[in-house]
Amino acid sequence: MKKNLLLLLAAGLALTACEKENEPNSIEKNTNLEMISIKGNLYPKDSIMVEFSKGLGMDTKEFDFEQDRELFVLKNYYLELTPETYLILK
Repeated sequence: MKKNLLLLLAAGLALTACEKENEPNSIEKNTNLEMISIKGNLYPKDSIMVEFSKGLGMDTKEFDFEQDRELFVLKNYYLELTPETYLILK
C-alpha cells in the first residue's frame, strides 16, 4: 500500500511539472504584422491578399490594395475591384 501511495505521488508530481506554458496568440506575438482595414474591420494583409488571389486566380504580385479607397487595383491595368466581391468578410 505504501508503494502504491508513493507511486501515485510521484506520478502526480511528474504530471504537474509538465504543465504547458501559456503562449500568446501568433498575431499578438508578431507585432510587425501589416494590417489593412476593410469596412472598419482590421485584417492581416498577407492572408487577405492570398484569399483574394484565390478568388481571382491570379498571383498576389499582380495586384495591390489601396487603403484610402478600400479597393484592389490590378497593376498595369485600369481595373479596380471591391473586396466584397471576392472575399467573405465579417
